[in-house]
Amino acid sequence: MIGGVIEAMSESAAMISTHGGDPAPFLDMLRQTILATQIYQTYGAAIASGKAPGALSALKLPLKDLDLTRKKGRTAVPLIPLADLLCDQLNTARGVGMMDVDWSVGLAMVAR
Repeated sequence: MIGGVIEAMSESAAMISTHGGDPAPFLDMLRQTILATQIYQTYGAAIASGKAPGALSALKLPLKDLDLTRKKGRTAVPLIPLADLLCDQLNTARGVGMMDVDWSVGLAMVAR
């Protein structure tokens, strides 16, 4: 779920930026309303600034967890397509040399 919200915030920020807007006010609004929890406030700020939060969660750990989720999800009902999307995005980030960046920053950069 955390990865799904990070991806949604990243895609929204990319769309706003692409159309000449500043995604920071939108991300601030999310962090102060429907995503007003510490984890989403931290990742939202990282996406807005492009800087990793204090505790770095490099791509290796989320990729490991999501890969396990994908493998289990292949036999699950319902299927878990979000895990496939996140793995694809994180593998893209890894492929362009972002293995050591926080996953929120990696997903945000890939979305742009």
